[in-house]
Amino acid sequence: MESLDRLHLFTAIIDAGSFTKAAAQLGIAQSTLSYSLKQLETSLGVRLVQRNTRSLALTEAGQRLYDELKPLLRAVQNSTELVQEFADEPQSRIRLTGSPLVFRYLLQKPLAAFRHAYPNVCLELHSDVRFTDIIHERFDAGIRLGGFLAKDMIARRISPDLTMAVAASPSYLDRHGTPQTVDELHSHSCLLYRLPSLDNLMAWEFCDKNGRTFSITPSQSPLITNDFDLLFAAAKAGEGLIWLPEFVLKQESPQGELVAVLKDDAMRYEGFHLYYSSRRESPVFNALVQMLVAAEIGK
Repeated sequence: MESLDRLHLFTAIIDAGSFTKAAAQLGIAQSTLSYSLKQLETSLGVRLVQRNTRSLALTEAGQRLYDELKPLLRAVQNSTELVQEFADEPQSRIRLTGSPLVFRYLLQKPLAAFRHAYPNVCLELHSDVRFTDIIHERFDAGIRLGGFLAKDMIARRISPDLTMAVAASPSYLDRHGTPQTVDELHSHSCLLYRLPSLDNLMAWEFCDKNGRTFSITPSQSPLITNDFDLLFAAAKAGEGLIWLPEFVLKQESPQGELVAVLKDDAMRYEGFHLYYSSRRESPVFNALVQMLVAAEIGK
């Protein structure tokens, strides 16, 4: 099993194109990936990857191993899924991974409708903001923004494009004024989210009137947390500005508890997609896919 894990991590590094991206997608340390690759090369007695601080490239041996491994690992995954159909459990199970905000604000109603329609199916929902390798962690599917999907995944769009918003309570804006430009955010109190995978702060991204995208990390913050609920509570209490999806803003402030600012610079992303790795037909899973697509969440 240890050798299989090393082979899987090797292909994950190559698919991602860098140790940094692979570590973020898998939710593990770069040092773990580097050590695993070194152990694999030692056990095989050949160099698989030429790497420096900026890039990596497969050696001839590495390319041969990668080309052989990809279809084999996919076949192992497919075989495992097929065998699971013969399990003696009285109910089937579908494991999904996605961000906390997606499950809480977009998928609550359609997933509840699915559970009502299929009471013998157990939905196991794993809430996580990091990029999850659904094959390695044995999820049936994941939910992610379209621009961040791996190319070898099957993807079905389940929401319109996502618009972000900067917002604050009316009391905060009355005391400190309303920022008119993105640069003015550096002189405001901004409530920041700590990313768990890379242990860094989530940057705030914007798009100007010319279509140029850019990001900032506000320099003043009275609160940094990895708990979205704490950010919302602090923003409503007038402690600072918050960067959040527009669909969350609408649900968190139905009575105007939070007010959007800098609307002309709002960032837009491709909508959320349900993504999965196998084209194997499963009636129950296909029913879930169709229900989420038809729900048109976020509209």
